[in-house]
Amino acid sequence: MKLFFYKYTFVSSLDEYNDKLVNIDVTEGLFGESKCINFGKEYFKDVDKTCEQIFKYLNNLKARTHKSYRIEGCKYLNYRIYKEDILKENVFFNALSFYKYLIVEDEDYIEEDVCDGYIESISKDVVEKADKLIDLHNEIKQFVQSKLSVINDRCNYAKKCFELYVNLKDTFCITGLNTFCNELVKLKEKYDKEMQLLTCSDAPKTLPSIQNYDLTFNAYGIFLHPRIRKLKKIWNNKDLETEQISNVYDNNYSNINNNKYCISYHSL
Repeated sequence: MKLFFYKYTFVSSLDEYNDKLVNIDVTEGLFGESKCINFGKEYFKDVDKTCEQIFKYLNNLKARTHKSYRIEGCKYLNYRIYKEDILKENVFFNALSFYKYLIVEDEDYIEEDVCDGYIESISKDVVEKADKLIDLHNEIKQFVQSKLSVINDRCNYAKKCFELYVNLKDTFCITGLNTFCNELVKLKEKYDKEMQLLTCSDAPKTLPSIQNYDLTFNAYGIFLHPRIRKLKKIWNNKDLETEQISNVYDNNYSNINNNKYCISYHSL
Protein backbone atom coordinates (compact mmCIF):
# COMPACT_ATOMS: atom_id res chain seq x y z
CA MET A 1 0.00 0.00 0.00
CA LYS A 2 1.48 3.32 -1.03
CA LEU A 3 1.40 6.42 1.12
CA PHE A 4 -0.35 9.28 -0.62
CA PHE A 5 -0.63 12.43 1.38
CA TYR A 6 -3.06 14.44 -0.68
CA LYS A 7 -5.88 11.89 -0.70
CA TYR A 8 -8.61 14.35 -1.55
CA THR A 9 -6.99 16.30 -4.36
CA PHE A 10 -9.65 14.80 -6.64
CA VAL A 11 -12.01 17.48 -5.29
CA SER A 12 -10.74 19.98 -7.86
CA SER A 13 -11.75 17.56 -10.67
CA LEU A 14 -14.79 16.20 -8.88
CA ASP A 15 -17.34 16.73 -11.65
CA GLU A 16 -15.30 14.93 -14.29
CA TYR A 17 -14.67 11.84 -12.16
CA ASN A 18 -18.25 11.81 -10.90
CA ASP A 19 -19.55 11.83 -14.49
CA LYS A 20 -17.27 8.93 -15.38
CA LEU A 21 -18.56 6.83 -12.48
CA VAL A 22 -22.14 7.84 -11.70
CA ASN A 23 -23.33 8.63 -15.22
CA ILE A 24 -21.99 5.48 -16.88
CA ASP A 25 -24.58 3.85 -19.14
CA VAL A 26 -25.08 0.49 -17.47
CA THR A 27 -26.90 -0.92 -20.49
CA GLU A 28 -23.72 -1.13 -22.58
CA GLY A 29 -22.76 -4.77 -22.31
CA LEU A 30 -21.01 -6.58 -19.48
CA PHE A 31 -17.36 -6.74 -18.49
CA GLY A 32 -17.22 -9.90 -16.38
CA GLU A 33 -18.38 -8.25 -13.17
CA SER A 34 -19.95 -11.47 -11.84
CA LYS A 35 -17.10 -11.93 -9.35
CA CYS A 36 -17.72 -8.40 -8.12
CA ILE A 37 -21.38 -9.26 -7.63
CA ASN A 38 -20.49 -12.37 -5.60
CA PHE A 39 -18.32 -10.26 -3.31
CA GLY A 40 -20.45 -7.13 -3.21
CA LYS A 41 -23.96 -8.54 -2.74
CA GLU A 42 -23.39 -8.47 1.02
CA TYR A 43 -22.42 -4.79 0.96
CA PHE A 44 -23.96 -2.91 -2.00
CA LYS A 45 -27.60 -1.83 -2.17
CA ASP A 46 -27.80 -2.24 -5.95
CA VAL A 47 -24.98 -4.69 -6.51
CA ASP A 48 -25.54 -5.24 -10.26
CA LYS A 49 -25.48 -1.54 -11.10
CA THR A 50 -22.63 -0.73 -8.72
CA CYS A 51 -20.37 -3.52 -9.97
CA GLU A 52 -20.91 -2.62 -13.60
CA GLN A 53 -20.19 1.03 -12.85
CA ILE A 54 -16.99 0.12 -11.04
CA PHE A 55 -15.73 -2.10 -13.84
CA LYS A 56 -16.48 0.40 -16.57
CA TYR A 57 -14.96 3.19 -14.51
CA LEU A 58 -11.75 1.19 -14.00
CA ASN A 59 -11.72 0.44 -17.71
CA ASN A 60 -11.96 4.16 -18.42
CA LEU A 61 -9.05 4.89 -16.06
CA LYS A 62 -6.98 2.11 -17.60
CA ALA A 63 -7.34 3.73 -21.02
CA ARG A 64 -5.81 6.97 -19.71
CA THR A 65 -2.12 7.43 -20.37
CA HIS A 66 -1.48 10.05 -17.67
CA LYS A 67 -0.74 8.37 -14.36
CA SER A 68 -1.82 11.46 -12.39
CA TYR A 69 -5.32 11.21 -13.90
CA ARG A 70 -5.52 7.56 -12.86
CA ILE A 71 -4.37 8.33 -9.34
CA GLU A 72 -6.94 11.08 -8.77
CA GLY A 73 -9.63 8.91 -10.36
CA CYS A 74 -8.82 6.03 -8.03
CA LYS A 75 -8.97 8.32 -5.02
CA TYR A 76 -12.43 9.41 -6.07
CA LEU A 77 -13.55 5.79 -6.57
CA ASN A 78 -12.20 4.95 -3.12
CA TYR A 79 -14.31 7.72 -1.60
CA ARG A 80 -17.41 7.12 -3.74
CA ILE A 81 -17.94 3.44 -2.93
CA TYR A 82 -18.23 4.32 0.76
CA LYS A 83 -21.18 6.64 0.16
CA GLU A 84 -24.50 5.75 1.81
CA ASP A 85 -26.34 5.56 -1.50
CA ILE A 86 -24.08 2.64 -2.47
CA LEU A 87 -23.37 0.78 0.78
CA LYS A 88 -25.98 -1.00 2.85
CA GLU A 89 -26.46 0.20 6.40
CA ASN A 90 -24.45 -1.28 9.27
CA VAL A 91 -21.99 -3.27 7.17
CA PHE A 92 -18.22 -3.30 7.58
CA PHE A 93 -16.87 -2.81 4.08
CA ASN A 94 -13.14 -2.88 3.31
CA ALA A 95 -12.39 -1.27 -0.05
CA LEU A 96 -8.82 -2.57 -0.16
CA SER A 97 -9.90 -6.21 0.31
CA PHE A 98 -12.60 -5.72 -2.32
CA TYR A 99 -10.18 -4.20 -4.83
CA LYS A 100 -7.56 -6.91 -4.27
CA TYR A 101 -10.26 -9.51 -4.87
CA LEU A 102 -11.15 -7.90 -8.21
CA ILE A 103 -7.50 -7.76 -9.28
CA VAL A 104 -6.90 -11.45 -8.52
CA GLU A 105 -10.23 -12.92 -9.57
CA ASP A 106 -10.79 -10.85 -12.70
CA GLU A 107 -7.28 -10.58 -14.05
CA ASP A 108 -8.56 -11.45 -17.55
CA TYR A 109 -10.40 -8.14 -17.54
CA ILE A 110 -8.29 -6.02 -15.19
CA GLU A 111 -4.94 -6.68 -16.84
CA GLU A 112 -3.05 -4.45 -14.44
CA ASP A 113 -3.34 -2.85 -11.05
CA VAL A 114 -5.08 0.23 -12.41
CA CYS A 115 -5.15 2.03 -9.09
CA ASP A 116 -1.55 1.14 -8.27
CA GLY A 117 -2.01 1.09 -4.49
CA TYR A 118 -4.36 4.09 -4.24
CA ILE A 119 -7.25 2.21 -2.66
CA GLU A 120 -7.61 1.89 1.10
CA SER A 121 -10.18 1.23 3.79
CA ILE A 122 -11.52 4.53 5.13
CA SER A 123 -13.69 5.37 8.12
CA LYS A 124 -17.10 6.98 8.22
CA ASP A 125 -15.55 10.05 9.82
CA VAL A 126 -13.21 10.50 6.86
CA VAL A 127 -16.09 10.14 4.39
CA GLU A 128 -18.06 12.80 6.27
CA LYS A 129 -15.09 15.17 6.19
CA ALA A 130 -14.69 14.60 2.47
CA ASP A 131 -18.40 15.38 2.03
CA LYS A 132 -17.94 18.73 3.78
CA LEU A 133 -14.93 19.54 1.64
CA ILE A 134 -16.95 18.73 -1.48
CA ASP A 135 -19.82 20.93 -0.24
CA LEU A 136 -17.42 23.88 -0.05
CA HIS A 137 -16.03 23.02 -3.47
CA ASN A 138 -19.55 23.10 -4.92
CA GLU A 139 -20.35 26.44 -3.27
CA ILE A 140 -17.17 28.01 -4.62
CA LYS A 141 -17.91 26.52 -8.04
CA GLN A 142 -21.35 28.17 -8.03
CA PHE A 143 -19.78 31.41 -6.88
CA VAL A 144 -17.28 31.36 -9.75
CA GLN A 145 -20.00 30.51 -12.26
CA SER A 146 -22.20 33.39 -11.07
CA LYS A 147 -20.15 36.06 -12.86
CA LEU A 148 -23.17 37.26 -14.86
CA SER A 149 -25.49 37.35 -11.84
CA VAL A 150 -26.44 40.51 -9.97
CA ILE A 151 -24.07 41.60 -7.22
CA ASN A 152 -26.45 40.63 -4.40
CA ASP A 153 -26.64 37.04 -5.65
CA ARG A 154 -22.87 36.85 -6.03
CA CYS A 155 -22.38 38.18 -2.53
CA ASN A 156 -24.79 35.58 -1.16
CA TYR A 157 -22.64 32.85 -2.73
CA ALA A 158 -19.53 34.49 -1.28
CA LYS A 159 -21.11 34.63 2.18
CA LYS A 160 -21.98 30.91 2.06
CA CYS A 161 -18.40 30.10 1.02
CA PHE A 162 -17.03 32.20 3.86
CA GLU A 163 -19.23 30.57 6.49
CA LEU A 164 -18.45 27.05 5.31
CA TYR A 165 -14.74 27.78 5.09
CA VAL A 166 -14.48 29.20 8.62
CA ASN A 167 -16.27 26.18 10.06
CA LEU A 168 -14.04 23.72 8.18
CA LYS A 169 -10.87 25.66 9.00
CA ASP A 170 -11.60 25.27 12.72
CA THR A 171 -12.33 21.57 12.19
CA PHE A 172 -9.67 20.49 9.70
CA CYS A 173 -6.64 22.58 10.61
CA ILE A 174 -6.64 22.50 14.39
CA THR A 175 -4.18 19.58 14.48
CA GLY A 176 -1.93 20.84 11.70
CA LEU A 177 -0.68 18.02 9.50
CA ASN A 178 -3.57 16.63 7.47
CA THR A 179 -4.71 16.44 3.88
CA PHE A 180 -8.06 18.14 4.46
CA CYS A 181 -6.38 21.31 5.65
CA ASN A 182 -4.20 21.33 2.55
CA GLU A 183 -7.23 21.08 0.24
CA LEU A 184 -8.88 23.89 2.17
CA VAL A 185 -5.96 26.15 1.28
CA LYS A 186 -6.50 25.42 -2.42
CA LEU A 187 -10.18 26.32 -2.18
CA LYS A 188 -9.28 29.52 -0.36
CA GLU A 189 -7.09 30.51 -3.32
CA LYS A 190 -10.03 30.10 -5.72
CA TYR A 191 -12.28 32.24 -3.53
CA ASP A 192 -9.66 34.97 -3.05
CA LYS A 193 -9.05 35.17 -6.80
CA GLU A 194 -12.77 35.50 -7.54
CA MET A 195 -13.20 38.28 -4.94
CA GLN A 196 -10.53 40.54 -6.44
CA LEU A 197 -13.09 42.52 -8.45
CA LEU A 198 -16.00 42.13 -6.06
CA THR A 199 -16.87 43.90 -2.81
CA CYS A 200 -19.51 42.51 -0.46
CA SER A 201 -20.62 43.91 2.88
CA ASP A 202 -20.98 40.53 4.57
CA ALA A 203 -18.18 38.54 2.90
CA PRO A 204 -14.43 39.26 3.14
CA LYS A 205 -12.17 39.98 0.17
CA THR A 206 -9.95 37.10 1.27
CA LEU A 207 -10.73 34.10 3.43
CA PRO A 208 -8.88 33.87 6.77
CA SER A 209 -5.38 32.52 6.31
CA ILE A 210 -4.26 29.23 7.76
CA GLN A 211 -1.12 30.01 9.72
CA ASN A 212 1.46 27.96 11.60
CA TYR A 213 1.10 25.02 9.21
CA ASP A 214 3.64 25.93 6.55
CA LEU A 215 5.06 22.42 6.61
CA THR A 216 1.61 20.98 5.97
CA PHE A 217 1.36 22.07 2.39
CA ASN A 218 3.85 19.81 0.69
CA ALA A 219 4.74 16.17 0.98
CA TYR A 220 8.29 16.98 2.04
CA GLY A 221 6.99 18.94 5.00
CA ILE A 222 5.29 15.87 6.40
CA PHE A 223 8.65 14.10 6.45
CA LEU A 224 10.64 17.13 7.54
CA HIS A 225 8.47 18.12 10.46
CA PRO A 226 9.44 15.20 12.75
CA ARG A 227 13.05 15.44 11.54
CA ILE A 228 13.21 19.11 12.49
CA ARG A 229 11.81 18.34 15.90
CA LYS A 230 14.41 15.60 16.30
CA LEU A 231 17.21 17.99 15.29
CA LYS A 232 15.94 20.62 17.71
CA LYS A 233 15.99 18.01 20.47
CA ILE A 234 19.57 17.08 19.56
CA TRP A 235 20.61 20.75 19.51
CA ASN A 236 18.94 21.35 22.88
CA ASN A 237 20.76 18.34 24.33
CA LYS A 238 24.06 19.62 22.90
CA ASP A 239 23.43 23.02 24.47
CA LEU A 240 22.66 21.33 27.78
CA GLU A 241 25.85 19.24 27.57
CA THR A 242 27.89 22.36 26.77
CA GLU A 243 26.35 24.18 29.71
CA GLN A 244 27.04 21.24 32.03
CA ILE A 245 30.68 21.02 30.89
CA SER A 246 31.06 24.76 31.40
CA ASN A 247 29.61 24.49 34.92
CA VAL A 248 31.94 21.62 35.77
CA TYR A 249 34.91 23.63 34.54
CA ASP A 250 33.83 26.71 36.52
CA ASN A 251 33.26 24.66 39.66
CA ASN A 252 36.63 22.90 39.33
CA TYR A 253 38.40 26.18 38.72
CA SER A 254 36.70 27.72 41.72
CA ASN A 255 37.62 24.74 43.91
CA ILE A 256 41.23 24.96 42.85
CA ASN A 257 41.44 28.65 43.71
CA ASN A 258 39.73 28.14 47.06
CA ASN A 259 41.85 25.14 48.03
CA LYS A 260 43.87 25.92 51.18
CA TYR A 261 46.89 24.18 49.66
CA CYS A 262 46.85 26.33 46.60
CA ILE A 263 50.28 27.90 45.90
CA SER A 264 50.36 31.35 44.40
CA TYR A 265 53.04 32.21 41.89
CA HIS A 266 54.13 35.80 41.51
CA SER A 267 55.86 37.07 38.48
CA LEU A 268 59.29 38.61 38.97
